[in-house]
Amino acid sequence: MAVGLEARVNYQEQETVNPSLQNKIKDIRQNRQEYGLHSNWSDLPGTGFQVQKQIELLYSDQNTTETKTEKLDRWLTQTREDIKGFAIEYLAEGLVFPIFYKIDYVDGKERVVAPLYGNRKMVDTVSSEERHGVVKKILEEKLEPFFLNAPVGAIAVMTSPSGWSGLKDQEGNAIEFPDSQTYIFQKRENEIAGFTIRTDFSEEEHKEFIERLSGRELPSGMSVCDFVDNVVFLKRGEIEDVVDTMKDTRFDKTGGSLLAYKNRFWKEVYSDLKRREELWTFDEKTKELVSEFEDFVLTYNYSEKELKEALAITVLSVAHVVKGGVLDKKSYSGMEVHFDRHADYIAIPYADILKKTQEVGGCAGGGNGFQGSQLFVSSITPRHAFLEQWDFKSQDEYGSLEFDCPHCEGKNKRSPHKLIENCQSCGKSVRC
Repeated sequence: MAVGLEARVNYQEQETVNPSLQNKIKDIRQNRQEYGLHSNWSDLPGTGFQVQKQIELLYSDQNTTETKTEKLDRWLTQTREDIKGFAIEYLAEGLVFPIFYKIDYVDGKERVVAPLYGNRKMVDTVSSEERHGVVKKILEEKLEPFFLNAPVGAIAVMTSPSGWSGLKDQEGNAIEFPDSQTYIFQKRENEIAGFTIRTDFSEEEHKEFIERLSGRELPSGMSVCDFVDNVVFLKRGEIEDVVDTMKDTRFDKTGGSLLAYKNRFWKEVYSDLKRREELWTFDEKTKELVSEFEDFVLTYNYSEKELKEALAITVLSVAHVVKGGVLDKKSYSGMEVHFDRHADYIAIPYADILKKTQEVGGCAGGGNGFQGSQLFVSSITPRHAFLEQWDFKSQDEYGSLEFDCPHCEGKNKRSPHKLIENCQSCGKSVRC
């Protein structure tokens, strides 16, 4: 049998296994069709959690300076945080997501790092592909230098509208962001405390918000990259004051709306700002499920396929708990449940949970008119996304490559990834 990380990781020659999770894997293999699961169930298709990609993070890691034990521990840490993000952003459909950074020394130099990701440098927490590398560039050239030198209490604000992400899946499909995120960071001694606020702000609302907060006027027709690039720096202030500006902008631009996102009010945002640690903490049941997975990884002589199945079972179990389920007999009144005579657990209805988890995207906003699979991707914080079948020959991050002038209705054409300032017919500004 193949084992994790190409060779058995030696943990003081421990041979203990986690019988519960091991038996769940065996049970599903033996009864998969009876449970109504397809052969690719462990990919968790349509749920947003990319199991295969998560596994590849471990097996494709080429860091040769670490021992196998260190590599595995680091992967488990990241996987734990990714499951948290999935639970909060995707399953619980939260409006506020905590961000944890701190200032620490890396190779003898002060850097802003992510302590929950093994002190990975902040600039390495996002993909260089996201929005043409603008997000990564802002972290490296603006946010990190600011916080290394800013006084305690200083604040940085960055907006990231919905729409084109610059990211693609393994098949080359474009990944879209259906929701907007506003990142608010504050320096607190050596900690950078942050929050992501999820909204359904339009680009016009984002523009007005930045102008109010910064006191500077922005040009019309900005791309999503332009919005990300317009970071606002404040020498002092409170995070709640920034949210006040967001709330007032929404109220004024919409003629009196008190909603932050869909049908949810700003009071939920303010309430969650006071629950930073709690938001990023597993409840006892989900903590138990994730610990069970970690014990399995550290003590069982698993194959890559078994590791994938164990992770898929864990994510589905967490989804069941977060969406209101309880893993006991009372949960399954009226449902057909398989009882394994050789195990000390009830085989939960995974097919039913998988289906309900696949439906979450629509509830979170991704299913309202959007076509394509739901995704959960890592950005600065976890982010809901979907696959959109784009025709890259006709549009890019700035929109359509062919469009009508708003002044003379003349036809305009531009090259991919290039803006044009003036209409090709009447010469008036179009900034597109």
